[in-house]
Amino acid sequence: ENTGFRPVTALWIVAVPLLDMAAVILYRIRNGRSPFHADRQHLHHVLLRLGLSSRSTLLLIFLLSVAFSMVGIYGEQQAVSESVMFFSFLCLFIAYCAVLNNIWRINKFAKRLSLKIVRFSRQAKPIKKGNI
Repeated sequence: ENTGFRPVTALWIVAVPLLDMAAVILYRIRNGRSPFHADRQHLHHVLLRLGLSSRSTLLLIFLLSVAFSMVGIYGEQQAVSESVMFFSFLCLFIAYCAVLNNIWRINKFAKRLSLKIVRFSRQAKPIKKGNI
């Protein structure tokens, strides 16, 4: 009886720091900088610059870590093949890099969409009780 877990499960358990580190290293190399050069491209810096408080940033990163860990543990318990779990992790990494590389465009789009929703809700006529 094996009491340990598969290496791919460990990837999912440490997914957030691992994804963040790898994405930042790739970003630095792609921009011609040393992968060891300090900057503010890590997830917590990005979330703080987006306007989240320190507490909200911590909570979001914690929830992401719990969610990814649960995926790994679920895959382990259900004996999902290692290749499927690893390929899923690679897809997550690609998505993570895509979001971080485009976070400011995504943020700008979300703000514009939010303003349109606010404007639309202000223009909408309230529903009167007798008109329903």
